[in-house]
Amino acid sequence: MKLTYKNILYLNLLANLYYLPTTIYLTAIDGGPMGFGYMLVPFSFLINLLIGTSIYDLLKGERKFVIINLLGFSYAVILSLTLTYFKLSV
Repeated sequence: MKLTYKNILYLNLLANLYYLPTTIYLTAIDGGPMGFGYMLVPFSFLINLLIGTSIYDLLKGERKFVIINLLGFSYAVILSLTLTYFKLSV
């Protein structure tokens, strides 16, 4: 399957369906019992920043943030695989 740029934008938004509630949950519970949850917040917050660039490119139909969205997509995939491998979930 050929991965087009529009599919990558949708996958960035789909990744935020997991990472946005995770970021909100970790900040709401004050990082867990010993505060170790705050270590995941900077990593998930970087993926949350992709919401703006993905929505902008989808609505305007431009390819203004190609590098940011491609790097963000690969970062989200690598982070998801790392969290899955080490069984680090919230």
